[in-house]
Amino acid sequence: PEVEDYSKLELARDMIAVIDALGHHEFCLVGHDWGGAVAQEIALLRPERVRRLLLLNTPIVSNLRGWQAAVAQSPYVLPIYTWYQGFMNGAGVPELLLPGREAAFIDMMMRDGSGALLPQALRDDATASLAAPGGITAAANLYRALRIDLRHWAPQQGQRITCPTLYLRGTQDPVITEYYLRGIDQSFSDFSQVTLPHGHFLHIEAPEAVAAAVNQFFRSEL
Repeated sequence: PEVEDYSKLELARDMIAVIDALGHHEFCLVGHDWGGAVAQEIALLRPERVRRLLLLNTPIVSNLRGWQAAVAQSPYVLPIYTWYQGFMNGAGVPELLLPGREAAFIDMMMRDGSGALLPQALRDDATASLAAPGGITAAANLYRALRIDLRHWAPQQGQRITCPTLYLRGTQDPVITEYYLRGIDQSFSDFSQVTLPHGHFLHIEAPEAVAAAVNQFFRSEL
């Protein structure tokens, strides 16, 4: 696959094709981080099919105001926490430097809100995925495609996702901060937020709380 195939719009189309193959017309979605961006793309592409949307620590694709606020509030601090994005964007750089160092890279990335390592089994799974043939390029292309994503998202500013949406935000995430949600009322018709005292990987750090929120939110659709 080319870098273009990793744009969040193309990944959304891939997911819709999978859902179609499974025979589902209407569905609820959960998305975290880049998966949250893909879920939003699906909700914008097929609003008549998405019944409910639950997002975890992800930027809002149709809220440029929030992106600008996040950068403006942390112009010097934010790059410290997002260095990996520039690293993964480098042409051939991760493919050159990461082989044999996958575990060390994952250990830098997979930490909770306090900075402690996430469970070893999960880090081992992530390391195996990164070390698999093509794994490094696949991971890097998610970031290399961001330039395509931003060009696609620019004219979507203020376009509303119409289905009920719940946003779970870990308050200790140093990258996806509260500033990303500035101006959020322009992007959703029905939006609510729950904050939890955890980091970026909410579903790993607080699985019971996240599962309870998911179940409660989706069951209200029944």
